[in-house]
Amino acid sequence: MRKFFITFLVIALIIVFIFILVYSGLVDFSKANIKIKDKFSIDLGKNSLDKLLISRESTWGYVTDVIDGDTIIVDIGGKEYKVRYIGIDTPEIDHENNTAELVGYEALDKNKKLVLGKDVELEKDVSETDKYGRLLRYVWNEGEMINEKLVRDGYAHIFTKPPDIKYKDRFIEAERYARENSLGLWADK
Repeated sequence: MRKFFITFLVIALIIVFIFILVYSGLVDFSKANIKIKDKFSIDLGKNSLDKLLISRESTWGYVTDVIDGDTIIVDIGGKEYKVRYIGIDTPEIDHENNTAELVGYEALDKNKKLVLGKDVELEKDVSETDKYGRLLRYVWNEGEMINEKLVRDGYAHIFTKPPDIKYKDRFIEAERYARENSLGLWADK
């Protein structure tokens, strides 16, 4: 009985240790299977780990590329994800059959200055992804919400869609500020 208890305790500690490593994002077990004496196995398959890493309320990643004013590429635990900023929309640039809109390239440049090559915190609201498979997140850098910053500086306008409305009031205030101060999209032309 004592042997069984010690074996059970060791297995439980190993599982807890692996969970901590995976959950913290310090180790990538993207295709790992752990087997103990062919009687007990833990499947650490790619899909389940990806969901664990990205579905948390908040996670950290490194911005490897900026697609446009409201979409970035973030490395999370060794895998790259497209991330779409929640609650805002920036003017289009020339890509994917879209023609450039006013302030589109300025929004892209501003977004690059704010996040490219930096560690960012990605905060989830309700939805995991959009219809294009991009993660939907509020993006934070050094305590500042980038989504809100782009609106406040006039590079984006509010684009809130339920159920992801956690910071709707902040975005409304930020857009009001940009309009009142004729910034970016709201500049007198």
